Formats: sequence, C-alpha cells, structure tokens
Amino acid sequence: MKHAPFLLLAFLTSGMLLAQDTSTDSPDEALKNSTFSDGTTYWHGDCKPASSDMTTDFTSSSSASGGMLVELHSSSWTKVTQELRGKSAPYNALLTITYQVSSDFKLSDRASDYGNCGPNVGFGGANIPSQAGNIIAFVDVPPISRSSVSGSGDGNTLVTIYDDHVSYAPLAPSTAASPQTATIRMHPPGPTPDSHQTFCIAFPPGSGSITFTKISMTTDPNGFGAHTPRAPNP
Repeated sequence: MKHAPFLLLAFLTSGMLLAQDTSTDSPDEALKNSTFSDGTTYWHGDCKPASSDMTTDFTSSSSASGGMLVELHSSSWTKVTQELRGKSAPYNALLTITYQVSSDFKLSDRASDYGNCGPNVGFGGANIPSQAGNIIAFVDVPPISRSSVSGSGDGNTLVTIYDDHVSYAPLAPSTAASPQTATIRMHPPGPTPDSHQTFCIAFPPGSGSITFTKISMTTDPNGFGAHTPRAPNP
C-alpha cells in the first residue's frame, strides 16, 4: 500500500515564555485539550502533567508552569496518543507543537534503536520509517479488514495482510534552552466505518524529558481538497 503524502516540518522559534494556555480549543481543533488546560485529559501513553518541580528546566523565572511532560526511556520507545472520535482530523492538517526540552535531553545516536517504530509503540500494522535524531508524529487508521483470504487455484490458500493507513512526519527537536514551536503539514488518512483515527507522537530511546504546552491540529489554510470515502480492502 502507499502511505498518505506528507510534508516535513519547518521549525519556527518562539521568543515567548513557556506558559500554560488556558484558552478554549477553537472550533476547528481536531485534538481535545490541545493546550493541556485540563491536565492530560484525553491524552494517553507515557505522559504526565508538567509542574515546576519536574525535570524540565524552564528559562522563565516565573513559577507558572503547565503542559504535558514526557520522560524518555534509555532503552525503549515511549509515546503519547489521542484517539480522534466524533471529529476527524482534516485531510489538510496543520500540526502546531510548542515544547521545551530539559538540559539533559538527548535522543539515542544508535541506529539500531530506530527500527520498527510502529510496533515499538503499539501500532504493529503501521509501517513508519525512522531516522536517528528524530521523533515522529503520525495519524494511524487500521484497515477495515486486517487480512484477506483467497484460493490460489493450486490447492493452497493465499493470505494477504494489510498495513494500517498512516501519515507521518519526523521532527528533529531543538535542544535550545528556550521554548520552541514546530509546524507540520500532513494529510491524515480518513477514518473508516469501523476504524477511527489515532494521533501519536513517538519518541525513540534517549535521556531527559520534553514538555509540551500545545499540540494542536487544525485545517491548513493553504491546503486544498478533502477526505474521499474509504472502501473496504478487497
């Protein structure tokens, strides 16, 4: 199968202090609790609410803090996910991520740590290439039919296993001491009648932590087109 098309990110540096955004999600927002004003509600995986006494080093002298904190594991992948139910991600999606890393943040430099990204974070049907120095954002939709069985005509049975539909984009996190904002344009696969979309950010082995104060997915104003109906696999 072919992957949904994607465009890689362009980093935009923010000079603003890292602070909690308590504004209400916009009507165009596909992700719930995108600014973590309600802690980590709707978010799952290896995450916890951020606070000033956790491992991320804030450059601000302010005591205000917030967001979602992910601590890397030295020998295994970690992840944060959100299931998109009720409202699907737009076909032309603009993903905006505001984050800050701890002073000891470092992704593994071992090539062997970057194989099997999808299976390593619980998405066994997602074929997602990964490269050293990157974390990966993706939207996954399982196929309607995981496998198809048919006769081969010679007395044998043919079984075809289908990969998930997935759109992905790598991010090379900045290790600067100040908060950063990354924007990514991608084309998430549309949900099927019995399969919803799942958004995930996957982190390879490493050290330190990363704190997110915004993970937002809205319609790209410069995009075009829309989801087309998805048919069952043959």
